[in-house]
Amino acid sequence: MKKLFLYVVWALTVLLASSCKEETPDYGSLTIDDIAGLAVGESRDIVATFSKPEYAGEIAYAFSGQAISIADNRVTALVGGETVAVTARTEHHVATFTVSTVEALASDDVLHVPNVDAWVGYPASEIFPTINGEAADRPVHYAYDATKLTIDTAANVVWALEAGQHAVTASVGGGVRSFIFTVNAREVDRSGDKYDTAPYDAYAQDLQARWQQDGTDGMTTLFIGDSFFDVRSFWTDFYATYWGKDALCFGIGATTTYDWEQYLNGWLGELQPRNVVMHIGTNNVYDDLDDAATATLSLQRMFILMHGMMPGTRVYYFGISQRAYDAAKQDIVAQVNGQMQAWCGERSWITYIDTPSQLTADMLKDGIHPKLEYYHIFTDALAETDIVMADKAVTDEGPTDITRTVDQAVANGASSLLYKGSTLANNYVLEGKMDFTATATNPHLCISFKAGDYFAYRMLLWDVQSTGTFRVGYAYNGVHNDGVADGAPSYQFTAGQTLTLDFKLAYVDNNAYLWLNGDFVLAFVNATGTGKPESLSISSENLACRIYDMTAVTQTADGQAYTDAVAAVQETIAAYAGQADGAHRP
Repeated sequence: MKKLFLYVVWALTVLLASSCKEETPDYGSLTIDDIAGLAVGESRDIVATFSKPEYAGEIAYAFSGQAISIADNRVTALVGGETVAVTARTEHHVATFTVSTVEALASDDVLHVPNVDAWVGYPASEIFPTINGEAADRPVHYAYDATKLTIDTAANVVWALEAGQHAVTASVGGGVRSFIFTVNAREVDRSGDKYDTAPYDAYAQDLQARWQQDGTDGMTTLFIGDSFFDVRSFWTDFYATYWGKDALCFGIGATTTYDWEQYLNGWLGELQPRNVVMHIGTNNVYDDLDDAATATLSLQRMFILMHGMMPGTRVYYFGISQRAYDAAKQDIVAQVNGQMQAWCGERSWITYIDTPSQLTADMLKDGIHPKLEYYHIFTDALAETDIVMADKAVTDEGPTDITRTVDQAVANGASSLLYKGSTLANNYVLEGKMDFTATATNPHLCISFKAGDYFAYRMLLWDVQSTGTFRVGYAYNGVHNDGVADGAPSYQFTAGQTLTLDFKLAYVDNNAYLWLNGDFVLAFVNATGTGKPESLSISSENLACRIYDMTAVTQTADGQAYTDAVAAVQETIAAYAGQADGAHRP
């Protein structure tokens, strides 16, 4: 009985002691950021962060050497060029950080940081601190509101988090007075008409498909921008000029920086060219009526976005070419070019090319664009830069085969045809084969004479009734003729089989002539309705087809061979050359 009593007393004692014992609390963690660029004689506060502030305590610091001193949670640099590891301890925490020191600057040195423009939601903008007018040769410390901005001190770049004008204090210590500069953080509203790319999207899709076929990330040099670099109507010999080079030209007439921002946020931003060469800005001033400040900021914002999307791409920017009219806008253009030349000069990834000073009014064909023979102003100036353009194997054979699927629309991947480095635009004879293999409702093949406008001037092989009977139809100046009422030549397609047609297309002095299976079937007098030729393209809709075995001769590239090819069909050409503008059947 006594033993039982003693056991009960012991058990109660243990239970009571256990219930009274306190659990060890979670004290959280202590973190202290590294301190970089502390100049001799400069002191900075040590910013300690306790994850659980209720357990914050007095901090003791331990380190080796005499390069720094620490007192009252402030560190002072005593010897330059050192990196010191520091251990911080409280009763319940341990943390480590480093302090790197630099030599003191003379007290008469001057720190300066220009104001910076940055955009909320865009890639970082660069900061360019100078000491005595030269790029700062040591780290700069920035003090700012971290709810408004984020600054990477090591990289000297800033991200805008909130719109507004935000003051930043820059310092390097060593007796040099700190400098306050402003980050102009801006919001961008892309909902307005300036950002509406709808007029250009069909051709942009064509260009996107062209990159998938012929472009290579890290290798291809991509020319983009406005009409100056549009191969359909202005720089028509681009591919002859850069024959043998891995280069593509994707300029789109009438576009502005706002349009190319949209494309950078879409298909263009997915590409990684070796180089981007660009002419842009004239339509900002003349069409969108941007003033100098607005045009300059729009250019800078677009290029910052481009660099963020294509970090490994070198950018070459031709200044805005002056037009031959409107002195007030010429002055705006001059202001923008001056500011952009300075802005590009600060950055290692973009090169400004001063062609505006070389392209004079007498070199322009319409007061805006250079005559074709003066595009050497651009190519010569580009060649004087450090650009490296990759070589690409080329062939003198005919245009590349075209393969289309049933689900492709006319403007989806429409193919402009290239031969010996140039688009087929005027004075050529093209021959080849067509295979039709599958159809859906309203299938048609389209031979268009205005690339980018695939509907207004086109010869058609069209099964308008979806019965398998393809007739020679057309659209001239947007007015369509399906060939049914005219009894136009027809070709029968049977599901599960292949319909093969031989074709010849002659385009002579802006008139077009089409033969199928050796028979002449259709002529266009003034094939574009504009009196000037544009690039040929072949496309289709609701039709699986292949265009292949193509051979071409052109007046420019082949001389006598072209003359002979035209002579072989001269009787047909002569019969229609003098007739009225429009479509004519035999």
